[in-house]
Amino acid sequence: MKKQFLSKIKSASLRAAVIYAFAGGAWILFSDRILLWFIDDPALLSLVQTIKGWFFVGASALLLAWLMRHYIRKVYREGALLDEVISHIPIYVFWKDREARYIDCNQRFASVTGVGSRENIIGKTDYDLEWRKEDAELIRKNDFKVMTSGMSLLDVEETHVQADGVVATFLTSRVPLKGESGEVIGVLAICSDITLRKREEEELRESRDRAQANLDAALDAIIEMDGNGIISGWNATAKEIFGWSAKEAVGRRLFELIIPERFRSKHEKGLGHFLESGEGPILNRRIEVTALHRDGHEFTIKLAVAPIRRRGAYRFIAFIEDITPRKQAEKALLESRKLFRDLVERINDWVWEIDCNAVYTYVSPRVSNLLGYERKEVVGKTPFDLMPESEAKRVKAFFREQKEKAQAFDALENINRHKDGHLVILETSGAPFFDEAGTLLGYRGVNRDITERKRAEEALRENNRMKTEFVQAVAHEFRTPLNSIQGLTEHMLNREDLSDEQRREFLNNIHERSVALGRAVLNILNITRIGKGQDLPLTKESYSVKEIFDQLGPFLETSASRHRMEISFTEEDARLMVDKAKTEQVLENIVSNALKYSDEGSLVQIRGEPDGEFYRISVTDQGIGMTPEQVARVFDKFYRVDAFPTAIAGVGIGMSIVKHIVEAHGGKIRVDSDLHHGTQVSFTLPRDAAAKHEAV
Repeated sequence: MKKQFLSKIKSASLRAAVIYAFAGGAWILFSDRILLWFIDDPALLSLVQTIKGWFFVGASALLLAWLMRHYIRKVYREGALLDEVISHIPIYVFWKDREARYIDCNQRFASVTGVGSRENIIGKTDYDLEWRKEDAELIRKNDFKVMTSGMSLLDVEETHVQADGVVATFLTSRVPLKGESGEVIGVLAICSDITLRKREEEELRESRDRAQANLDAALDAIIEMDGNGIISGWNATAKEIFGWSAKEAVGRRLFELIIPERFRSKHEKGLGHFLESGEGPILNRRIEVTALHRDGHEFTIKLAVAPIRRRGAYRFIAFIEDITPRKQAEKALLESRKLFRDLVERINDWVWEIDCNAVYTYVSPRVSNLLGYERKEVVGKTPFDLMPESEAKRVKAFFREQKEKAQAFDALENINRHKDGHLVILETSGAPFFDEAGTLLGYRGVNRDITERKRAEEALRENNRMKTEFVQAVAHEFRTPLNSIQGLTEHMLNREDLSDEQRREFLNNIHERSVALGRAVLNILNITRIGKGQDLPLTKESYSVKEIFDQLGPFLETSASRHRMEISFTEEDARLMVDKAKTEQVLENIVSNALKYSDEGSLVQIRGEPDGEFYRISVTDQGIGMTPEQVARVFDKFYRVDAFPTAIAGVGIGMSIVKHIVEAHGGKIRVDSDLHHGTQVSFTLPRDAAAKHEAV
């Protein structure tokens, strides 16, 4: 820069000297000639020439001083002006020496490099600035390319990270700096910040791309026509939709190609009305209309028509989408929804949907069958609102855990309260559903009523328990008489001194124990037949009531000796058509229970009386009685009112067999009991119709 400045000073000095020389020469030449024209006296001419000489010296000195001052000031002024311009123009300027060290730059460039004032950049290289390494290498590469080739490098885009950390894009032009002899002594670069322009260009491209993408996505076919309805534009998609090629379509009237015949006059009237008034009901709107294909079939399209006025005439652009697949899909979806709705409303399970707060947003009509509520009564509630408090707390904690993990769950058993108050056990399965972003929206699932199944499972467990107790009781029932029989027979075999009376007593005991064993075996066989669904074999004959109860006498003498018995019959001669042995089994079982569950000395009553075509027999005790729940199960197999180890002996099948024997005869049996106040068992047996007819 200094060399350039000195060169300019030198040039200005030479220019002033040349002007001075020409001015001095002209003065000498013309002034002498003028004096010779006007003065003839040599002395006077010499004096005047002397005065003229001194005047020339003074004037020429002043002229030279003025010229030097003028040109040098001009040089300084031009240099200051150039420096001022370079410092304030909205571009970045720098120049370097042959080693790519900075000679100078404008202040704008110094600011972006982070050196502060421009003096601080002198002598630095790009590696000394706050450039990224790759940016510094690119700048130096381009600098040396210019200095090596001696050719300018114009409009090169370079991206740099500025001192403030902002990434900027520059458009840089480089020219070689040459010395007096023409050799390259450095490089001068001018940079323009085009970051904003690049961003605007990118945004413009993106905007155009978005606009084009929206157009391509929203509309399939594009058709252009003039004010007379003549087609002037027809794209490839229009050919796919309507079957006409562009060559076939262009030049023809639109209504002839794609509008069904019944709509053509309306189309022409609408077009004419718009051309006259500038108004049209379908313009600038998206509507669904029926279109015509080349092969003659009609289909539904979505149409948008935009009018464009050019040079006083209208043209129209139609954007058309074939929505036949969508219509078919909508129809299929409606059918699918109807099928799904019909299925949901007919299956026995209750289908539901809840949001993230477990609030029901949908319930199928089956909720009424399961819990007695109408759908509108459940929507807006939570599942926990329908549960007992403790159950709601348990299930709410479970749901919270599943929701946090967004997990499905299966076969969750939970207790719900029916609208009428009774409890219902449901089995619930559910799965989460999400939006397109993967955000959990809620759960969908089904509820199934498993109340009866749970009762059946409980009954099965209870039945298995009773079977176990039955086996234990049978073992006990068999062991006691068997032990007695074994002990008596061993005693008789080992004792030869027994009297006949003792032997008879032992044999009677053995016989009684054998009869008890036989009765137990018979009961087991009977309950086995009942379990298989087989009828009990009956041998029915006509017996009087007295004959039946006479057989009960020995049993009462041995079993009821510690109780007060009261027996009364009405029409004891009445004849019954029964299996005598099984009827005795019924009586013995019922009376035995009355005696076992009554205190010693308490009263046991046996009553008999006619009851239409039947004869009713009732056994009433003053024993421990039963609860309503126990009465409801008294005829169940293996059920015992008291099943504790200290309970009264029994296997729990007697009353079940009694019921089947009575019903096998066509009669009915009933149990009425009051806890702690006794029990009454009454049953009916059929009367002998033939004997009754003979008596009449």
